Amino acid sequence: MKYKKKYNNCLYLASTNDLWENLILHLNKSYYFKPKVIISDKKFKKIRNYFWINSFDALIANFPKIKSLPIDENLFKFVGKFEPIIHQMISRHLISKFNYNYEERRNFVFNIVSFFNTILVKKKIDIIILHSNPHRIYDYILYVLSKYYNLKILFPTRTAIPGLYDFSHGTSEKFKYKNNLKKIKILPEVYKFISLTKNNFQDARIQYSKNVNSEASYFKRGGKDYKPFSTINKIKYNLKKRSKYILNYFSNSKASIFSIKNPNFFLNKKDIFISEIKSYANVKKANEWYLKNSLVPDYKKNYVIIFMPYQPEVSSVPYSGNFYDLGYAIKLLENMLPKKYYIFVKEHPRVFKDFPKYNSSRSKDEYIYALKQSKRLKFIDFRSDTKKLILKSKGLVSYANGTSTFEALSLLKPVLCFNKSFTSLFKNSYSIYNSNETKKFLNSLDKNLYNKDDFIRDVIKLQIKSNNLTDYFKIMMESRTKKLKLKYNKSLITKIARIINKNVSDPEKIFSRF
Repeated sequence: MKYKKKYNNCLYLASTNDLWENLILHLNKSYYFKPKVIISDKKFKKIRNYFWINSFDALIANFPKIKSLPIDENLFKFVGKFEPIIHQMISRHLISKFNYNYEERRNFVFNIVSFFNTILVKKKIDIIILHSNPHRIYDYILYVLSKYYNLKILFPTRTAIPGLYDFSHGTSEKFKYKNNLKKIKILPEVYKFISLTKNNFQDARIQYSKNVNSEASYFKRGGKDYKPFSTINKIKYNLKKRSKYILNYFSNSKASIFSIKNPNFFLNKKDIFISEIKSYANVKKANEWYLKNSLVPDYKKNYVIIFMPYQPEVSSVPYSGNFYDLGYAIKLLENMLPKKYYIFVKEHPRVFKDFPKYNSSRSKDEYIYALKQSKRLKFIDFRSDTKKLILKSKGLVSYANGTSTFEALSLLKPVLCFNKSFTSLFKNSYSIYNSNETKKFLNSLDKNLYNKDDFIRDVIKLQIKSNNLTDYFKIMMESRTKKLKLKYNKSLITKIARIINKNVSDPEKIFSRF
């Protein structure tokens, strides 16, 4: 392949490690990806002449002073379409998700929009490359602006199979492979994972995740050791548990997003404690309501099952668009599903167990509002067995491309997705955004023709579409914990750079994900 000696101006959101610094250098040298803007925790030493934005400053909208370009009416209206999602994302970083009114949040958002709009235009950015999928406020706004200006944007997305990444802008609606799939050499990682799923998907996920240094405990069935809220000791425990999280935001004289009205304002210990108590009280109410109103599942009923995602997280916000709102999703299903089907909803077990991290709980009012949307809605005890709920169901309604979605596909159940993800490669996965696919999903509830051979064939397609980046995954996981034992090598740098360039060069790979 011949490459034109024409530099593409790039904006990078880069992980602050040697791998990404050398990757940027390699992309510049080999493929003419010139680093014009880099967002990272600290400056890279080997890279010269780029505009640096501290990632923490980007999070709290404390940007370098530049003369901002005016936001025209078209851009204003375009961003407005994504505001509900962005406002929901803000809650992820607040001490209390109930802080700040609409105007305060809106001003905060458009401060970020104004800055990055100016940067993209003045620096003449052609390509945006992110080290992870956009799920913070500022990188999601970058994603929105890339759609507005029709810029190429790339980011790695983990598939359900550990080590396999889709390093592109998204996935196509349906992936077609012309050659004989039987002739494709299955990767050892993929073959092993397929073999393990024949027995128990969750056990396979845990076992395999251990091999790639993942947080395997995340995939364990939650809820069996659940202990309800009790005494003031619970508050003390959670405050202690969160102390490191809080210090990350308040150390080294740095401002916090918790004070979006004034980026230079610090929350004192009293403010933090009061906010924690308020959050605790709201989560406690939600927890008590859910325990009281959730039921042991009646497997004799015809039902579709929804496993609620951990919230707020990338799986719900932004992947699921406006469907992060449970009431909105239930209302749609009430109007769409035949009357004979119930809607079973199981809350994520970590929502209450992990409080107060990220203000993860939905409120009591959210549950009550959802119930008002459908008499067929039944909240299920989150200690219920996931696999059995899937097996006895007619199908799964999926918020995200997570483990329950892939497990449902492995158990040959039809899946209706609220998002556009790698699951679109699967014959038994259908998009809520496509009316024809929605009809197919409804038909498959009564007559599902998907079989194990179909599943294996779709997994092979996923392998073809994705990239084997197990080593990259290991390094990025270790860089998060700052316990770096693994070192990148030149071959890994070369491989990732080649993947990025190929995806940039292929127009079919650049399209909307969310």
